[in-house]
Amino acid sequence: MPEQKRKRVQVPLPEGNFGALERVWEQLRLAWLLFGDNRVSLALKVLPVLAIAYVISPLDMLPALLFRLLGVLDDVAIFGLAIMVFNSLSPEDAVVEHLRQLRFGGKYRIHSDEDGVVIDVKATPSQDGSEAEPEADAEPFAEPRQQYSKRDQ
Repeated sequence: MPEQKRKRVQVPLPEGNFGALERVWEQLRLAWLLFGDNRVSLALKVLPVLAIAYVISPLDMLPALLFRLLGVLDDVAIFGLAIMVFNSLSPEDAVVEHLRQLRFGGKYRIHSDEDGVVIDVKATPSQDGSEAEPEADAEPFAEPRQQYSKRDQ
């Protein structure tokens, strides 16, 4: 029986205008978070380091002194390609977790352990000093809710 290909988990975009420069900035921040994540292999972490070394090294495929704009554009293109490859080859669960954190803030933290998927929610303190319950309709994810009963446990 052939093995079925797993679909990548899609993290919905936040509401509002999310332009090209915001996506580039998000990918750079994602690469930074993945670089510090222990789930990403050390061999893969070499890729962004090599890209940074290429950008700052005096050796270039198109020297900036001779080709002006093309010399700078090739550095930007190689660095961007390295970041895209690094982000796409990183473990999917780490990428999804960090993308959700970037897009929806630190309110939710979703991770997996031996018992399954765990969703940590930060409660905000109320004005009287006690912790308030998280808002029921503050669900930022576009995934369908599942209803569980006591017999399912």
